[in-house]
Amino acid sequence: MSGFNRSVSNCLVTFHDSHKTVYASRRYYKELVARLNEMRGY
Repeated sequence: MSGFNRSVSNCLVTFHDSHKTVYASRRYYKELVARLNEMRGY
């Protein structure tokens, strides 16, 4: 995963070396970031 782009209306998640993008609900954005960081070992 290469990054997050968060705005008022949506949260865009992009992946490293991939054209894929995912829109995450603002409601689940913080939990998503926390779980991904946990998987990365942060």
